[in-house]
Amino acid sequence: MTYQNLILGASGYFGERLYLRLGPHLANGTFNTNSFQGGTHFDALKDNINQLLDKIGSIKFAFVMFAEAKIDVCARDFDEARKLNVDATINILHDLISRNIKPVFISTDTVFDGQKGNRTEKDKINPILTYARFKSEVEDYLQRKNKPYVVARVAKLIDCHISRKSLLSEWFRDIQQGKKIYCANDQTLSIIDIDDAVEALILLANSEHPGVYHVGGPEQLTRLELFQIFAEEMRYINPSFVATCEECSINSFDDFLETRPLNTTLNSQKLIDETGFKPRNIRDTCRLFARNIYSQ
Repeated sequence: MTYQNLILGASGYFGERLYLRLGPHLANGTFNTNSFQGGTHFDALKDNINQLLDKIGSIKFAFVMFAEAKIDVCARDFDEARKLNVDATINILHDLISRNIKPVFISTDTVFDGQKGNRTEKDKINPILTYARFKSEVEDYLQRKNKPYVVARVAKLIDCHISRKSLLSEWFRDIQQGKKIYCANDQTLSIIDIDDAVEALILLANSEHPGVYHVGGPEQLTRLELFQIFAEEMRYINPSFVATCEECSINSFDDFLETRPLNTTLNSQKLIDETGFKPRNIRDTCRLFARNIYSQ
């Protein structure tokens, strides 16, 4: 079978949704430890990407989505995390570019220091997290190449579907189990629906405009404000729903190894102007989640 897209890291939360959207007729997806039907095993630290490419056939776009994404793991296990997030990633990008395959590299909104928000692609990055510094190294590598590429700086994802990896699902489970929920009132994000982010990646892969793009939602919300919208929409569908949270600072958690940036909001107008991308309102995602919960 001939594929047009390769998703490196299709077993992760974001990669899995992209693979489901494209389907096995348009994409080959890889996994390392979490296997899935139709997936191809690939260990970025050990396996040769060229052997994989020779095996699966024609590829036009490669979505580079694997990473050690846990912020504190990157800080604690610096050397091991850097081998995957920087060294292995750059080696794979080199081979993809050498074969004229356009890479779509997934970066992060935390490449900015959080001192102010509404950042554009022209703003200078200044990461304060180890994880984001790794991403910035890869961004720098790609920007030095005279070949088509996409760097997609993706904001915080939420999901209207019931998923163990979704923030809304996590909140709902905690409420059902009577657990206390803590919501930061001082960290502002450009939260985006995961399905919208998937559509943005596909648009960017097919776009004739290479470079860096911000992939965020239309609103700037704190985690507390998101929780309030979530609770309101759950009550809209089920008036008996009760949910409360305790306000806190994002940096009040004792187990954080690194200080989190406070404002990582992204201006995604470049993406909108060049692709026609239209992200949905976050309230719509929360209402769809509520409907999905109570339609079970």
